[in-house]
Amino acid sequence: MGERLTDDIIDAYCDKLQESINREVDGMLAMQYILLEPDSLKNLIRGDKNVCQVIYDHCRAHYVVLFRNKLIPRRVVVYDPIVPHKDSVRDTLNESVRQQILAMFGHLYGDDQAMEIAVETGLSTQNDCWSCGLRAVAFITHLILGVDPANYEYDLEKVGRFIMEIIKMEKPSREIIAGAQFGQHRGDGKSCLTVVRVTKDGKFEFDDETVPSRSADEKQKSDELLTDVDEAKVLESDEEKTVYPRTLHGDTVIDNNNNSVKEGFLLSHHFF
Repeated sequence: MGERLTDDIIDAYCDKLQESINREVDGMLAMQYILLEPDSLKNLIRGDKNVCQVIYDHCRAHYVVLFRNKLIPRRVVVYDPIVPHKDSVRDTLNESVRQQILAMFGHLYGDDQAMEIAVETGLSTQNDCWSCGLRAVAFITHLILGVDPANYEYDLEKVGRFIMEIIKMEKPSREIIAGAQFGQHRGDGKSCLTVVRVTKDGKFEFDDETVPSRSADEKQKSDELLTDVDEAKVLESDEEKTVYPRTLHGDTVIDNNNNSVKEGFLLSHHFF
């Protein structure tokens, strides 16, 4: 059995990651802060930047990642490494996770506005009880770099070594973060989001859809974080440059064959 990361190590790594990109994203907060100081979050999460955050799911003693792209403000994506299919989404969106999502993002939406919560079910599945922290760190690093975690098979030993190396540095550079080698590209990997709506009577409704985590425009925006970084250090192969083969047009997803895919259900944040 491997060694489970602690909150302190994950928080320390996220601090270094923030420094390396000059705090160009929001989030990366100490996990305990989210529930201890929820009223302060509205001043820290203003919606004008992308948001990445590792949270601790108290119901399952488990780490997951929240990602909100400012170019798709209605959607918060949850990256949970132990969700292999849509039937597991109920476990992911438990009371602890919902509470923290609302604390982080609820103030960005009015009472008459809706928030999509999309759970990524295309990830390489965690089959142990200890690696969630390592995977969460890998997810959050790749999201900042504009790389889709669903396209990777992670080498947990490499991830662990990289974390400890970064923590020891006074201020890691963008180049060092972008050069992280976390594993290998999954040839059959693709993003598959299950978008959930919670109705007033407490029932969940699901709609499967295979969509990119970010559109081409969003990825271009993410790439702005990598100014002056050699693209070859970020993407391991030309194949990775096409990890988002489909683009978003309004509320419809258009694939490469010009086929429309219906968008998923909405989650009204005041129903919880």
